[in-house]
Amino acid sequence: MLDILRRLEEMLRKYSYTGQANFVEGAAHALRSGADDEFREAITGNGIWGTAGSVSDVVIAGRRDAPDGIREDEKQFRADIIALAEELEKESLGTPRSRFIAGVMRDWNARAI
Repeated sequence: MLDILRRLEEMLRKYSYTGQANFVEGAAHALRSGADDEFREAITGNGIWGTAGSVSDVVIAGRRDAPDGIREDEKQFRADIIALAEELEKESLGTPRSRFIAGVMRDWNARAI
């Protein structure tokens, strides 16, 4: 899970989503340091899976005419969000919201939206 969080943080920093990147960094720190309750709250809560301003709400390539590299980064970002949701399921930490977001992102990636 740390690898997924690292990739998400790097992508968020690359596109100047500093607040979201800092949130992911904090969740990763909680995981590394064994702060289980803090990690569980961060990884299942609104900071990752909420609406406006959450990590999963980030759109890297906000336009259909965005350069190809940005579109690939968007697809990878979504893949990492999906992977995070899948890891949460394996750890019995999945939520209705994480499952919903992962499903939407799978659909978007499949349809190249």
